[in-house]
Amino acid sequence: MKSNVLIIGSGAFGSALAQVLVYNKHDVSIYGINEKELQSLRYEGTNHLYFRELKLVRQLTAVYNDFDQALNNQTYDFIILAIPSVAIAETLAKLQAYNLENTIIVNTSKGLDSNNMCSWYETIKTNLNVKGVSTLCGPSFALEVFSLIPTAVNIVGCDRSVLEDVKALFQNDWFFAIISDKLNEANYISCLKNALAIGSGIIYQTYLSTNPISAFLVKGVKEIKTILKTILKTDVDVDEYFGWGDIILTCTDIKSRNFNFGTKIATNGAQATIMNNKGTVEGYSNIKTIYELIQQHNIKAPLFSYLYEIVYNEANIKQLFKIALSDE
Repeated sequence: MKSNVLIIGSGAFGSALAQVLVYNKHDVSIYGINEKELQSLRYEGTNHLYFRELKLVRQLTAVYNDFDQALNNQTYDFIILAIPSVAIAETLAKLQAYNLENTIIVNTSKGLDSNNMCSWYETIKTNLNVKGVSTLCGPSFALEVFSLIPTAVNIVGCDRSVLEDVKALFQNDWFFAIISDKLNEANYISCLKNALAIGSGIIYQTYLSTNPISAFLVKGVKEIKTILKTILKTDVDVDEYFGWGDIILTCTDIKSRNFNFGTKIATNGAQATIMNNKGTVEGYSNIKTIYELIQQHNIKAPLFSYLYEIVYNEANIKQLFKIALSDE
């Protein structure tokens, strides 16, 4: 069944999800603030900044640079939030002005709301009166999704009927949407794997070898399980697409913004990298949130603790591997 969809966010991932949805023959509109991206999407059917000459398989219904124009007198079955986490609070405040009682929100932002120490799913659910909320997460580089390369993600939430609707929206013969009710695990792992990816990038660039990065990831996953067991009071596995799938993707490939950010820290130092960075790197703020959780719950996690010292206090990068494995 054809749905009317608004994607808030005209960046790489918003454009990539638009590709999935127009392929599925839904009516898809995009709202964004980057005029170059919007012009490219509106007139050329692509997003040149990220995808060069690759095109959307079908035309978008509309492209907006005015929030009120995008929402006023419009009824959407789904609104997809494909924006950096720093923009969520402002976006939710704007959305509160509109009647969204029959709309399902699909969140794609990773990590935790550090102001409230909860998931973005919970923040959205608390602040909006909507039909339902879900989170889309898992191994999905935007370029590969836009290129129609086979991809599998998780659709996570609490309401099974909402998750079934979101699955039906996205699912096709190359994009697989797998339902999971492991909401807490997904939210925390999304945050932790972003931070781990920065560390992996540091390790990779420091040694340019696979032995240390493999060992580093094993230790990182051990610490992820320890952190989650302490916070969630139960054993947690990572055998989901948002788990091992996203960890492998994000922590081993230069196309990952967080991994790439880590390689630059290893080359130029943390503060210089931060000052010169122009893109969104969720893992940077995630590292601080994780450090606060570790301190709050008195968790022994030398890898994540020292990663915080590197990124925020310019600690010795060459000590990361040794200190990460210091309690093994």
